[in-house]
This record gives sequence, C-alpha cells and structure tokens, in this order.
Amino acid sequence: AASPEGAEREALAAQARTWLGQAGRRALALGSPEPALAHLEQALALTEGAAERAALGDLAGEAATRTRALDRAVAHLEAAIAAHREAADGDAVGLSTARLAGGLRDLGRYAEAIARAEPALAALGETGDARVRADLAATLADLLQATGAPEPALAWAEMACTLAERLDDPELLGRAIGARGSAIFNLGRHREAAILARGRVALVETAGSLIDQARARASVASAVIDDDPRAALRLWLEASALARRAGHRGVETVNLLNAAETAVLLGRWSDARAAFDGLDQRELAGIERGFLACCTAMLAAMGGDPAGALEQLEAHADLAGSEDVNTRATYLRALAIVQLAAGDLEAAHGAAAAAVAADPAGFNSPVALAVQLRTALWLRDAGRAQAAWAGMQGFRGRWMAAARLTGEAGVAALEGRDDEVSAAYARALDAWRALDSPLDLALCAVDRAVLREAGPADGEDDEARAVLTELGAQPLLARLDGTGAVESMAG
Repeated sequence: AASPEGAEREALAAQARTWLGQAGRRALALGSPEPALAHLEQALALTEGAAERAALGDLAGEAATRTRALDRAVAHLEAAIAAHREAADGDAVGLSTARLAGGLRDLGRYAEAIARAEPALAALGETGDARVRADLAATLADLLQATGAPEPALAWAEMACTLAERLDDPELLGRAIGARGSAIFNLGRHREAAILARGRVALVETAGSLIDQARARASVASAVIDDDPRAALRLWLEASALARRAGHRGVETVNLLNAAETAVLLGRWSDARAAFDGLDQRELAGIERGFLACCTAMLAAMGGDPAGALEQLEAHADLAGSEDVNTRATYLRALAIVQLAAGDLEAAHGAAAAAVAADPAGFNSPVALAVQLRTALWLRDAGRAQAAWAGMQGFRGRWMAAARLTGEAGVAALEGRDDEVSAAYARALDAWRALDSPLDLALCAVDRAVLREAGPADGEDDEARAVLTELGAQPLLARLDGTGAVESMAG
C-alpha cells in the first residue's frame, strides 16, 4: 500500500498475494477461520485476475462460513461465481454455487438457495464434472428435506450417492449418505436413518475430516433421540468438540444447542445452564439466537418464570414462519412446553399439535406429541388424549415406548378403568427409570396425581417431588400438589 506505482510494486503485490493466500489456507487447515478470513480478504484486495480472485473468493467464503459471518460468506461466494464465469469455468461455477446455497440456507433463505442450486445443476448436464454434480445434488437434497419435501430430496440424495460411489470419494459419499439419511428420516423411516447414520460415522472416521466426523455424529444423534436421549446428548457433545477442533463455529454451536436442549428435557438442568452461559457469550447468527431463546425459555418456564419465557419466545416469533420445517417445529414445541408450565393448557395443546403438523416425522414430534397428550390428560379430554396416543404409534424407540405407556395409563384413568391404572402407571414409571430420564418420570407422576380420584399415591408422588424440588420446577410441583388447578382453569 505504501509503494509507488510500477513494476516493483506489482512484484511486491504478487509476493503478498502468495503469502497471504498461503497463510489463509494454513489457518483454515489449523481450525482458525478468523485469521484465515482476514488474510484471504487482504489477498483479495491485492488481486485482479479472474481465476485468482475466484480461488481466493471460494476460500474466503469458506472461512466466513466457519466464523458465521454469513453475509460476508455469501458476498465472497457471489464474487467467486462471477469470476468463475468470467474465466468460463462451468464446473467451478457449480461447485461455488453449492457453497453459496449452503450459506443462503444458513441465513434462512431456503427458497433462494434452491433457486440457485437447481439451475446450476441443470447447466452441468450429464457431461459436467461428476464430483460437482454430486455436491449440488446432495445440497439440493438437504435443502428440500429441510423445507418439507422429503420425496424429491430422496431422489437427489440417491443421485449424489450413486455419483460419489463411482468416484470412490469417501468424504463426498459420507455427505451424500447424510443427505439420504435425513430424507428417509423425514419420511418416518427412523431406524433405517439411524443405520445409515452409523455407517456414515464408520466411513468418515477412516477417511473424513474433523468436520465430516462432527456432522456424522450429529446425524446419529438426531436419528436415535426418540430411542435413547442420553446417547443423543453424548453424540451432540462429541460433535461439538470435533467441530471446535475443526474451527467451524456454526456446526459447533448447533450441536451445543441440541445438547443443551436435550439436557433441559432430560432434567439435567445444571448442565443446560452451563451450556447456555457459554452460548450467550458468543456472536450467534440470527437463527441460532432464536434456537437459544427456545431452549432458555423452556427452562425458565419450568423453573418458575413462564411469563418471562413467553416474552423470550415472542421476541423470536418469526421462527414460526420459517421456511425450514424443523425451525418451525422447534419453536412451536418450545411454545407448547412454556404454555404447559404457565397452565394455559388449551394453548399448549394447540401449539404442540401445530409442531407435529409442521414436521410430522421430524425429531421434534415425539416430545410435541407427549405434550399434546399430557395437556389432553390434564384437561380430562379422553378423545384428544387417545388421538395424541394414536399419533405416537408411528414412532419407535424406548423413549417413545415409555411415552406411549404413560399415555395408556392416563387414558385408562380417564376412562375409569380403575383396576388397570396402578399397574399401567407402574409400567410407565419403570420405563422412565430404565431410561434414566428423571424429568419424564416426574411428569408421569404428575399426570397420575392430576388424574387420581382417590387412593394412595404408591410412593410416586414423593419420588417426583424429590426430582422437581431438586430442579426447582415450581409450576410442576404446584401441579403435583394440586395447587396448579386454578391456573389451568384460568388458562
């Protein structure tokens, strides 16, 4: 910058571009995306040639994506695409477009991402580079399943898997398998998705990067949560640690959020609070800030501040209109739990039903169905309780089996089958003990207390009271002791 115009300045600039580019690549390889982005942007400021600008722009887009500077990532990738076009490199245009679509997705701009990826893949035709076509097909599969179109997503995933297999590219094949697993999960084939996800872990552990390993573990966690939430929690924490080592802030944060949310629902509230404190210190992207609000609102509501929790959710009400079905369902499920704690049972039932409708086979639906059933039980509405219980039949796994047992016991109580109720609740409580899920166990006992007409509590009230007292779950304690009835009527 301080040199006069001329040959000497151009030679110095060429050296600077080389050094800055190498520094950026090295920083990315070492998991340090922030200095990588700074170096690469400095290099871009000294670069005029289209081919060199395109290569640096792709790298800068990757660095910005990893730091969650998403608007800068999109700008760099748009510039890289323009430079690739100037250089008449159609395959490179396709590859950069796949990265751009990922950035638009992270910004919540799903329709725009699909509108960019589809014509890019079509432009390659059957003769375009197979690796680029596989990348774009996997990208489209991810986008379409996220927006509630699992059937076309599966078709694109199959294409990506076929191309990646022929290329003998384990990293690309792992990504394609992940896209296929997500699509079939959202078609309700959860056990098959779990098998695929575990296979993906085995594949990338031998041939994949740290970030591939993180994403593979996260896919297993999502597939097994309705069977073993504690295993899912462990896998999300492992995925977060791997992403941290890889220097991908977005993947690290999303996995931490999923782990913290699971800790809330399991009753491991001290772990959840520790995670929330750490997350609150970060520069989160908009949607990540919304997810954090959903998690902290659930904890606040069950901890005795439902009004404050509702305020948190109202500040992020735009999530209910997201193009991403999982985002919509996450928000509505959190709202249902907050309203349940607040005693507004009709509203909680409606929000839980809306969460299921938004993403019927998604991983939010098991908990949403459980809330839907619980509100119906507390309202003593046998018809709606049976409907929610029927909705649970499409899900498998030990967590859902315990939830179904809880529903069966509650419906028996509502229908006056007194000779069955005690044994039914005993089976449900044993199932929750076996899963080591204290909050679910306590909620099951609360159901029993709400529905009990007469007779002893058989010790489950004391067990639940101990759990809820240790957690500080005042609204649920009030419901257990019968002092929440007035709130319910007011709601």
